[in-house]
Amino acid sequence: DVVRGEPSARDEAPAEKVGIRKAFSTIARNDQLVWCAVVFLIFSVAQTLMGGGLSVTYLYFEFGYNGLLLSIFSILGNVAGAVRMLVFAALSGRFTRAQLMKAGAFGAAAGYLCIMLSGLFIPREMWALKFTMLTVSNLFAFLGQTLVYLIMIICIANTVEYNEWKTGRREEGIVFSVRPFITKLGTALVQLLVLVIYLAVGVRAVTNQISDLENAASQGLVTIAEKTERIGAVLASVPSGKSAALLVCMTVIPAALLLAAYFIYRVKYTITEESYEAMVRDIEVRRAAKGETAE
Repeated sequence: DVVRGEPSARDEAPAEKVGIRKAFSTIARNDQLVWCAVVFLIFSVAQTLMGGGLSVTYLYFEFGYNGLLLSIFSILGNVAGAVRMLVFAALSGRFTRAQLMKAGAFGAAAGYLCIMLSGLFIPREMWALKFTMLTVSNLFAFLGQTLVYLIMIICIANTVEYNEWKTGRREEGIVFSVRPFITKLGTALVQLLVLVIYLAVGVRAVTNQISDLENAASQGLVTIAEKTERIGAVLASVPSGKSAALLVCMTVIPAALLLAAYFIYRVKYTITEESYEAMVRDIEVRRAAKGETAE
């Protein structure tokens, strides 16, 4: 028996199925979501390009097969991003999203510029100073990128209300599915771009040799000492010009993409804090009116 007032499973309305056609139709009608997707895709490629293998290869070229330096470089960058997340609430209370977006994009681009200048003009002999400047510059790049990422998450979320205001339907599931899809697409594009850069710079053979030696060591075909010695010899054979070319690619391309993403955001994304609040008030009025009509 079914308890009175409690609907059975048969009484519940079935969940609406969302097909691919509806998903693309919903996204296409939401122009602000479309531009968010474009900006987020460009940003995702910029954010992950250097960490997609280019920074590892460059650090090996400059400082040898040193896992400790690589770990320091990566970990400190991630710590900087985590700190930025912790203080984001305080920043968002003092500055507008547009101001934070600008600061993040230009701050990250400046960090990439400093990485490039440090790598090009500090000689290898001054390796401690060079590594320190590269790491500190990377902190600024991570701080800026994290700020842009957080702003984009908010912007995508705001398109839910925009969709309801424009079409009468929220479509939260479709809207929030855009970000993970774009993240995966960006990762695939980064892998392709890294391969293209390796081929263009002419270091694909070097990276393949390092990968082969690491695989051989993991399978027990060579000892760790042999692997380290042979990788060191491979790295020593890399001309400084190729290392510099790789550095330019892993800094200039992300910086240019970040600035492009910012300018698209500035021109095409029109949901400000004020317009968002106005939309929410308008939606509430519409809901109230429907409720009165239904009664």
